Amino acid sequence: MATVVKSEQLGDYTGITFMRYRLDAKVNNGGFGHIYSVTDVYSGAQLIAKVEQGDSVQSKNEAAILENLNLWFFMNGGDVHEPIAHFYGAFSFHNVECLLMEPLGPNLRDLKKSTPFDRFSLRTSLFVAQKMVEALQFVHERDYVHRDVKPNNFCLGRRNGDRRVFVIDFGVAKRYDKSDEVAKEHVKSSFVGTSRYASYNTLAGYDDGKAGDMWGVYYTLLENVLGQVPWRQETNRQAIMPYKKQLQETAVSCKQPVTHPWFEGPRGPPPSMVAFLRHLQKARFSHDIDHSLILSALCYDLHMLKYDSYAPCLDWEACGFHDEIIYEFWDNPFLATITSYY
Repeated sequence: MATVVKSEQLGDYTGITFMRYRLDAKVNNGGFGHIYSVTDVYSGAQLIAKVEQGDSVQSKNEAAILENLNLWFFMNGGDVHEPIAHFYGAFSFHNVECLLMEPLGPNLRDLKKSTPFDRFSLRTSLFVAQKMVEALQFVHERDYVHRDVKPNNFCLGRRNGDRRVFVIDFGVAKRYDKSDEVAKEHVKSSFVGTSRYASYNTLAGYDDGKAGDMWGVYYTLLENVLGQVPWRQETNRQAIMPYKKQLQETAVSCKQPVTHPWFEGPRGPPPSMVAFLRHLQKARFSHDIDHSLILSALCYDLHMLKYDSYAPCLDWEACGFHDEIIYEFWDNPFLATITSYY
């Protein structure tokens, strides 16, 4: 069995050159590894390296998945692009495993913390949710589940004004067998992921498949709009479960007014958030998730909020934070569609 080594137990490899790659500086720490800026000494290209203990199961798993996802782009006649980072390969040295990838921009958690109120405006929140769903749709359609969906694991691209969003950290991701979905639906499994964003079923010890990933998007959307989730102070999984059980059992419909247990008064949720919740409440494991339906609901509300994909209106861009408060309900046709979907 592999030994779990936390990041603080790893050495500092700054300045080491292995083959053609020089580790220039440590730029970030993860739970089980370090991130270094890297220079290809032959070409001068700038990369990043994720360095973990050499016998790390997660590192080997992530390398295999990134290689497969990158291969899909090459086999379909194109370069690797959103939502998967370009993977340059893995190598071992000094008893550590090193994964080489293209550099990315800030993650969604850091972007949220950079705003004046530590939350996103409604428009930016829905945009972020849309990009997260699109990224996971790509992953799910290639028969993988991420299993640790949280804002830290989604990054912007690195170009100036980049609105591309990349999903990262596939250490606990896995391939699932679509032919065996029903059999796996009620199988007990060890907990993996992050308690704050894990689904109720995952916290209860069940494999939740693609549905678990999508609950992670919904909790991130909720946190982005409200600033914090109601269970933000809880660290124990058992203490978090009642909050998520309440949300999972809250009755929602397409009738006015839109209600939600943690929205009051004029700051009610937009219809797409209700549609998203309704879909997740009715979904079971993986086979019931309809990414396109969720995306349609989110896109419709973005249209109602006059989101322009070419205008500088996201919270981390030049125009800064601009809040939108929902004072009246608008009709979102996809809310009724999802309500009658089951």
